[in-house]
Amino acid sequence: QKYYGFLYPGDLAKELILDYNKTPSFMFCLPNIVDETKFKNIMPEVDYLTRSKLNLPNDKIVLFCSARLSEEKGLVPFFNEVIKSKLKNKACFVIAGSGPLEKDIRDLATNNGLDIRLLGVINQDDMISYYRSCDMFFLPSYSDPSPLSCVEAIWSKCPILISNRVGNQCEVLQSGENGFIFDPDSTYVDTLDRITELDNLWVENARKKSIDIAEKNFSSIDIVTRLIKEFAAM
Repeated sequence: QKYYGFLYPGDLAKELILDYNKTPSFMFCLPNIVDETKFKNIMPEVDYLTRSKLNLPNDKIVLFCSARLSEEKGLVPFFNEVIKSKLKNKACFVIAGSGPLEKDIRDLATNNGLDIRLLGVINQDDMISYYRSCDMFFLPSYSDPSPLSCVEAIWSKCPILISNRVGNQCEVLQSGENGFIFDPDSTYVDTLDRITELDNLWVENARKKSIDIAEKNFSSIDIVTRLIKEFAAM
């Protein structure tokens, strides 16, 4: 209540601020952003040539995740749900990141016949190649205040599958249009099954919707320009 105003990263953070300060004099949404000139994807479809170079299958749904292999990212519980779904035998899961759960995830894949590929830490150029070669980005986090990976994904035209603990969910997802959301504390096998039933038209529209959302909510030039005008008017 002692602050004049706030810069907040998204709607969920705004709600939290207003719980403590009902009438701040100044509020401005300043989201986590990336250099969109590197991630922005103008290709109309998945980059199958790069996908082939990365040895990713064309006969499976390729889901990509950029995340630390740690408990808060929810990967082990996510794969336990995948095991119960139709997605189990129809998907390849590619994860960029390292962490303490690497062995657990490898064992889970081996013991349950899951196609999970752990890349470790990769550079930005390789990251962009994976975003553009996948069918969908996923992030099953239990705690993730405002992850840049979701922003990178929608700039890359990826449909997204995220948990409802992702802090920038309101800004990156229009549920059913460019992806889906789920509660990691409940079963969501039906959502995973739904991914196996998506047709080419839905995927095409979802890719367009993702980049439309990115341009609306995460354009660095637009955000900085509006912020300067707000400060100038104070």
